[in-house]
Amino acid sequence: ELGLAKAEDYPTIDLQAEVARQHVSDANGGRGQDTFSTFSIAGSLDYELDLWGRIARQQESARARLLDSVFTRQAVRLNVVADVVTTYHNLRAAQRQLEIARRTVKSRRETLELQQARQAAGDIAGLPVQQARAQLETTRAEIPPLKAEIRRQRTALAVLVGATPAEITKQIDTSGPGLNAIQMPRGMPSALPSDMLERRPDVRAAEATLIAANADVGVAKAQWYPNVNLASMLGLEALNAGDLVQAGAGTWSLGGSLLQPLLYFGRIESSVESAKAAREVATVTYRRTLRTAFQEVDNALTALKAANERLNARRRQVKALQKTLDLAQRRYEGGFTSFIDVLDAQRGLFDAELALAEAKRDRLIAVATLYKSL
Repeated sequence: ELGLAKAEDYPTIDLQAEVARQHVSDANGGRGQDTFSTFSIAGSLDYELDLWGRIARQQESARARLLDSVFTRQAVRLNVVADVVTTYHNLRAAQRQLEIARRTVKSRRETLELQQARQAAGDIAGLPVQQARAQLETTRAEIPPLKAEIRRQRTALAVLVGATPAEITKQIDTSGPGLNAIQMPRGMPSALPSDMLERRPDVRAAEATLIAANADVGVAKAQWYPNVNLASMLGLEALNAGDLVQAGAGTWSLGGSLLQPLLYFGRIESSVESAKAAREVATVTYRRTLRTAFQEVDNALTALKAANERLNARRRQVKALQKTLDLAQRRYEGGFTSFIDVLDAQRGLFDAELALAEAKRDRLIAVATLYKSL
């Protein structure tokens, strides 16, 4: 569209070759035998003078619509990037939770074996053994849903990056530290300039649409004014084809035309009103896009702050529950408390570690969301 609009700056040049056979009637002075042929080869040039800015406004509109397409593409790309980051963090979090579950299963299997040994030695009754077995099976039941979640996230990631789940599995190293190895930003600036939002692709796309709509109003209004065109022709013309190369066969013309609209029965008025209505819609869309941008940034900052606080609280919770479990085990081994206290501490620590992995994931996603909103 922009290329077509730019082409309006240049004249059109045509080459025409014509052969005609003509008979002059008696009414026009002929004698019934005035039949002849004409041969001509000519080049013509037509050019419209942009006195009222119609062509310039068309180019402005086309340029803005091109930018609208570019910025819209950038917005789509940004959304895909954010989805990839979010899905990747979900995958890493599920893998981390699976590691925690497997480690906990191993620990509770050892606890069960210890209780069974104590029962065989006659130190305890059968209840602690059954409680340890129930705790072990409860933890084992957490593993299949986590495996399913990993498969879902891996498939979603494969779709987003245009690969197969098998390719994603090969590309992602699952043997490393995983979620804990992802570096998180240390902090955010206390103040962010509002003009940063002007760089958002959706804001720039809405602005380009508004510019195009405003230019379209100028194009519509230009229909009220006359079109001025210049035309010229230079060529050869003769009654015989062989005479086209003679010196006297040359012909030329030069002229101009002016076309002034008179009665269009409301067509131009409707065109102008339609362009103005489109401009109003673009104005409202631009303002709404700006408000949405401010809202998304504010929500992202709030979510990041909440994610930081939740992550710190989960870390303190895990640390406290680890101490609780150590204390409960020592008290149980010393005969000061029942085995149920140890099981409660193990259960609480397991749930807290799973929640800590989720908190780390949410913090990473909050950073990605803030990046997207800015």
